[in-house]
Amino acid sequence: MVFKLTKQVIDISSKEEVIRQWLLKELMNTYGYPLELIQLEFPVQQFSKRRYEGIAVSIYVER
Repeated sequence: MVFKLTKQVIDISSKEEVIRQWLLKELMNTYGYPLELIQLEFPVQQFSKRRYEGIAVSIYVER
């Protein structure tokens, strides 16, 4: 399996990463999202807590 976005991955040998890479493949192949709109370990802020989401998909709208 060839991993995508490896520069954004903290621990490439984790079991979580195998599942996340499968989800990336599904997002790109099944749903047609371009790799440029997908980020791993995306920083979010929930009130005063700062944390990271495992995967984030940006929405591109052309006006």
